[in-house]
Amino acid sequence: MHTRDIESAKKFYADVFGFSYTEFDFGDADYVVFTPPARTEGVGGIADQSSKPADGMPSYWLVWFQHDDVDAGVAKATELGGRVLQAIADSPAGRSAVIAGPQGEAIGIIDPSKTVGEMPTPKA
Repeated sequence: MHTRDIESAKKFYADVFGFSYTEFDFGDADYVVFTPPARTEGVGGIADQSSKPADGMPSYWLVWFQHDDVDAGVAKATELGGRVLQAIADSPAGRSAVIAGPQGEAIGIIDPSKTVGEMPTPKA
């Protein structure tokens, strides 16, 4: 989830689903990984977008799919009429891109085996 009010989002999803959170500091933005009750590993995240320019974009969820070859995935998506919304980038989380299908549906693709740099450690 991407939101400009991460604290309200955390409270809402904790109240509705019982999520617990592990907080990370990615420099200019906070990021939390959420873990459902009775699970030990995180299953998703909430990104703080409050430091980004206010462009009228509401909070939104973005589904991510693991992909073994992000470059080939982006090439195939554009070949089939899709478009790139966020260019291929390398990060501590993996090589990723955000693409849209020909009807505008947005998804993220990521290869977590291809990382650059160190993942931040959880906040204490």
